[in-house]
Amino acid sequence: MVADGEGATKRLEVRVTQARDVEQARRIARAIINSNLVKTALYGEDPNWGRIIAAAGAARAQLDPERWSLFANGKPWVGVGGIELLSEAEAHRELEPETVLLELRLGLGQAQATGWGCDLSRDYVRINANYRT
Repeated sequence: MVADGEGATKRLEVRVTQARDVEQARRIARAIINSNLVKTALYGEDPNWGRIIAAAGAARAQLDPERWSLFANGKPWVGVGGIELLSEAEAHRELEPETVLLELRLGLGQAQATGWGCDLSRDYVRINANYRT
């Protein structure tokens, strides 16, 4: 269903791992998947990891900034303490495929959850702006 999104050009899989409990992992995965800033960054292949972490923080699920790490397609992107491990060019390349896998490891426990979404493209806006219900 995600790949069939109106005007979608990319699919996004978000795995939240090492959470305290499943509820925390789900809340954070859902917040990332639903963030318009994350969706537009994905469409533009903009490696702004701050948008991902801001969306996770907006879930009010008590992230510990000294414990999380972020991976893109299995590659370490941002380490504990917000240390960038991929250059901007390397991170950009990880956002180019049609399917992007992000994993946010919270470093808090053993629970995990996965969410799926898509980007927010110009076509999505055009399609949804040009019809009436």
